[in-house]
Amino acid sequence: MKKFLFLLVIPFMMGTGSKAQTMDRQKMIQQVQSDVQEWLLKIPGGNEQGYGFANRDEFSQAKLGKQYKVYTLTGDFFKEELRPGKSYLVATGEWRIPLVVNQVNRALITVNERENQWKIVSLGARVLAGELQEFDRYPELVKNSDLTLLRVYQLQSDFLLSGDPSSSATEVSVYPMHSAILNMTKLKESAGIKMGLNELLSDIKESIR
Repeated sequence: MKKFLFLLVIPFMMGTGSKAQTMDRQKMIQQVQSDVQEWLLKIPGGNEQGYGFANRDEFSQAKLGKQYKVYTLTGDFFKEELRPGKSYLVATGEWRIPLVVNQVNRALITVNERENQWKIVSLGARVLAGELQEFDRYPELVKNSDLTLLRVYQLQSDFLLSGDPSSSATEVSVYPMHSAILNMTKLKESAGIKMGLNELLSDIKESIR
């Protein structure tokens, strides 16, 4: 009987955690949406295309798109030799969210939480915004609402991740973005190509050296 009750508790806990995460994300979206127009109006007149917009009339049409939680490398990654099975990714506390007009990603906002309030901290990255939309065409990714981004600040490089970043590296797939291909010699021919996280971590080690 105790074993049966234990088995019931596990799914319940998993469901509760998932519901809480969904509510937290909804809260973030609601709080950030109210700041979008204020940030768009900060774009200097004549610079709209540099931020992905055809003109200022499009600002009022901007909606929030898919949300990407941002991860980076832990301190241990730089201090030790890679250990199989160990996770070297940690959440930065930031999310990146496309601004969408007419179903097209125009730019990205970066948001984080300060004093229990989600705020926009930057706006731009129109190239990365467009790249992320290209991955919506991948059958294995199109229905995945939990895609995340890995930002390697030391190489100014971004990667799209599919899989739980806190799990074993063998369970995470990686898609190098343009910034990574531009800044990492070993990735010159990897545009849009899926690779394993273990392989990527080794390449990052080599690039940093």
